[in-house]
Amino acid sequence: MPWPLNTIRAAIVVLTLFALVFGWSDMLRSMDQTEAATVERARHQARGQAKAVGELVQARLDSLDLAIRSVRAAVSDGHAAIERQTRLALQDMPSNFVLQLFIIDHDGYLSYSSLGPSPRNYLGDRDYYARLADAEDDILVVSEPVLGRLTQRWSIQVARAIRDNGVFAGVVSIAVSVETWAETLAQLEPGRRDTLTLVGRDGELLMRSLSGPEHYGKQLRLRRDFIDQPALMEGDYLAESFADGVSRIFGWSRLSSGLVMVSGLALDDVLAPVRKAREQGITRGVFLSIFFLLAVSGLLYALARSAQVMRRLAVREARTRNLVDNMAEGIMVVDDAMRIVASNPALCEISGHTEEVLHGASPAMLCGETTAADDLLALLDVEGEDMRGGDFVGMRPDGARYIAHARVTRMSSDEGGRHKRLVLVADVTESRREADDIWRRANFDMLTGLPNRALLLDRLERMILHARREGSEVIALFVDLDLFKPINDRFGHAFGDRLLCQVARRLEQLFRSEDTVGRLGGDEFVVLIPASPARDLAGQSAQKLVDRLSEPFEIDGEVVSISASVGVAFYPRDAETPADLIAEADAAMYRAKHAGRATWRA
Repeated sequence: MPWPLNTIRAAIVVLTLFALVFGWSDMLRSMDQTEAATVERARHQARGQAKAVGELVQARLDSLDLAIRSVRAAVSDGHAAIERQTRLALQDMPSNFVLQLFIIDHDGYLSYSSLGPSPRNYLGDRDYYARLADAEDDILVVSEPVLGRLTQRWSIQVARAIRDNGVFAGVVSIAVSVETWAETLAQLEPGRRDTLTLVGRDGELLMRSLSGPEHYGKQLRLRRDFIDQPALMEGDYLAESFADGVSRIFGWSRLSSGLVMVSGLALDDVLAPVRKAREQGITRGVFLSIFFLLAVSGLLYALARSAQVMRRLAVREARTRNLVDNMAEGIMVVDDAMRIVASNPALCEISGHTEEVLHGASPAMLCGETTAADDLLALLDVEGEDMRGGDFVGMRPDGARYIAHARVTRMSSDEGGRHKRLVLVADVTESRREADDIWRRANFDMLTGLPNRALLLDRLERMILHARREGSEVIALFVDLDLFKPINDRFGHAFGDRLLCQVARRLEQLFRSEDTVGRLGGDEFVVLIPASPARDLAGQSAQKLVDRLSEPFEIDGEVVSISASVGVAFYPRDAETPADLIAEADAAMYRAKHAGRATWRA
């Protein structure tokens, strides 16, 4: 029956066109929504980073202002008092951060410099000097970058006026290295094209972490909402950077000093995973659409197979709607009691926990009931440091494991003196797995398979952190083989290598899984043992090691005998750092050799 068949064919064509249009529309709409969501997350990230970094910058400005005030108070007491107060004010400043502290007299000439005696230098033409001379109030001025006439380096001047009975009498200023400060900011950037920029009250460029020196001294002015609307405290915008033409998502936060910290995330880098997923989805959609049309064409020629073809088409069409999940960076804030007080949806997606479950919980929850929780808690212990980063192994509620990278920044303390930590978490499972082989080559001895020096020091540092937190101890055993060189010379290096491998296996059998056996090189080995108390265990372990390595070895039918001299050192009794602890154990080993070998000494 031709007419019904033609009708069916026409209906199939119409339905096919409808399916293709609907499928592509749905897929493209979903991709657009994903891209919009990614941009929105980047806006929040940029604002959060601008606020966090702004707090660090304001804290540094406050310390500089305190130094200026203290020196200004000593001006009336003469040159000796100024020198003494300058040394006190600058002694805690970071190295290479402050170029000089100097005083300009009421005539505009340099009257004092922390660098020592200098030629007569007129600085009254500096903008910050004129601004302070005209100001009625006692204000803190932060200048644009200027090229120092004495230092010949770019610097930002942080200055206050000196007044004598209300009359302008000069300026006290600190010249801060723009290069050093910008390098500090650059360490906080998540990407190679992301920027951190410090902007003055009037939109002037003070400091830029990326390609900053190219723009210093050029009188750049930004006209943005944060300049036109000074009442606004934070915000974000999307724009092409005036400095390098890169489109970025900018987040900004106003400091209490009136300066503005701007964080810019390169738009192309933010959207790179999404666009890659889009390209893959469109390519997959094209191939599936072609296949769909071929299948429909076959259906038109063989209606008897329509049911089978339609099932295949349904499966293929469903695949076109399956979008690739985008990696997103999670954020959590941890208080001084090691409790999560804030998190974002991205962290929930990475960890598998809801925001309600995470709030108030220990960060160890991200690792489940595993020993990785200790590593994460140790990573979060940033007391005495401004920032720290590292990986940890996480576990989702369903038992699935993942590798995450955390960047931890210590935030300014609140009124109670308590510190919080800002933690950025990214799922790096795939990239770490690809790098695992490289890591093993870099951290394990290629001959014996034992940890090498780098990995030994890393594990020892972790043991020391744990011991410090728990009030326990760490034992370091430095092992040097006796009589190895004669055997190596007699039987050859290949024989000696097999002997070293057998030594390594015996050492691994002697100690627990939580202990670490490593090879420093040659015939030197190190054993690290976390323990509390450690005295008896150290002696037992060292003697057991000496006895076991004194037993004969059989290699290629040859029976050879060696022995070992062992040095023992304890944390914290003998040393506080990994390198010092290994050095103490090494020295103890030499005492054992001098005592006659095949023995141990502490």
